[in-house]
Amino acid sequence: KVFGGEVLLWNARTGALVRTLGRHDASVRFVAFSRDGKTLVSASGENGQIAVWDMRTGRAIETFDMDAELATAAGVVTPLVAISDDGRTLAVVEKRVIKAGRSNITLGGDLVVFDVRTGRRKWVKSESGLTRLTFAPVGRPFVGDGKRISQIEPRDDGSVRFRQNGELVFFNVDTGEVERTIDPGRGSARGLAFLADGDVLARFSYTGLKFI
Repeated sequence: KVFGGEVLLWNARTGALVRTLGRHDASVRFVAFSRDGKTLVSASGENGQIAVWDMRTGRAIETFDMDAELATAAGVVTPLVAISDDGRTLAVVEKRVIKAGRSNITLGGDLVVFDVRTGRRKWVKSESGLTRLTFAPVGRPFVGDGKRISQIEPRDDGSVRFRQNGELVFFNVDTGEVERTIDPGRGSARGLAFLADGDVLARFSYTGLKFI
């Protein structure tokens, strides 16, 4: 039995159920509207199933079945999925597991970017290491926050020691070209969002809020 597999649309003012859009084959762990409100994306991390919905008709525009489980941000079960402001571009990070001795290190794997209108992959970045995603306003770079793992050293007790280097990566939305990278400082990102004009990026970590 699948718990929470249905995608339900509610009236925020009255609390009334407006419609049931459809269902996934696993629990839905992520939902988000595009900024224009015309598109909704839902995702199930366990089976890598993603659906994009047209809010005017209530019908699925496209569904995507990934080759692996979806990666999640540290400490939460929310899959790493993001939709562009205009609802035309979808970004997804697959889960990657590195075995080190008797321990596993879970990281962001392949970053896959889709054209929602055609259902085709625009580009892929292998072993991305990303832990957060966000889109800037249309025409601006797409940003991922992640970490690179190095110097993996298994210990006799089965645990593992390794070095983490954080980075903010700015991608060209259309080509996947890395336009620039920034050292975000200490702490894994807990939140990542552009201000409305797209000129300032807000990054929240356990060390505090930082504007970039």
